[in-house]
Amino acid sequence: MLSLRLDSNARFSNKQILAFLLPIFFEQMMLAVLGIADTFMVSFLGESSVAGVALVNRIDNFVKQFLLALAQGGSVVMSQYIGARDDEKSALSLKNNIRIVILIGVLIMTLMVAFRPLVLKFLFGGAEADVLEISNQCFSITAFSYPFVALYYAGSASFRAMGESKIPSAASIVMMIVSLALKYLFILKLDLGVRGTALSTLISMALVGGILLVMLHSPHNKISLRSYIHNLYEASYFAFRCLPRSSALYLWYPYDIHHRLCFLLSYKLCRCRCSSRNR
Repeated sequence: MLSLRLDSNARFSNKQILAFLLPIFFEQMMLAVLGIADTFMVSFLGESSVAGVALVNRIDNFVKQFLLALAQGGSVVMSQYIGARDDEKSALSLKNNIRIVILIGVLIMTLMVAFRPLVLKFLFGGAEADVLEISNQCFSITAFSYPFVALYYAGSASFRAMGESKIPSAASIVMMIVSLALKYLFILKLDLGVRGTALSTLISMALVGGILLVMLHSPHNKISLRSYIHNLYEASYFAFRCLPRSSALYLWYPYDIHHRLCFLLSYKLCRCRCSSRNR
């Protein structure tokens, strides 16, 4: 019979593990509910709007998985240094993770905004003209949310690395409430159409990403982010230099493989920067 009892010398109890996992479980459930609620709100705009937003959601989910893998890879480095009780390298890995993920998010946003019509036509060229037009309207706004999505995932992964899974869950609750309230206001009251759903996504992600960034600066955290803007030029050059290789791997490998590659890429980048700074 399978026993869930841990050894007497285990560092964590079952109660502690459960307290860590439950907020993550509810966070994922809330994100799933948010996706269903989004579709419900957009359904008031008609079939073409539902189809057009669904096409944009495919691109958004693709980018989100990319940024999530990068954020998780960087948080692994941070977890290792936290476990080794090396506060200096833990703080450095936290800064590197935030810098790299946000800068790559900005680069993706720039590419998507600049080549938005080409991307939509290349991926969904067989769709009807009105559906593509709706997708273009929605994507012209949601593309600007990618840096904030990157910040949200990097912040959430960093807090989990510190053992604080309740903070990302609370941030997800705030994001869901703000997003649904704005969708109701923009779509049903102000009649902004698909631009309303895109604006609600942008505003809610910017709000939650900003909240997490501020909370990462708190001195009460196990590891605090005290000087984010320091040496930004170096971080920008580093991200620009490494982005083409990571993008090529991401586009040409199957989903499961490129998700792991992005994870390993972020892991290696943070390790390299911590090692070079320590020399």
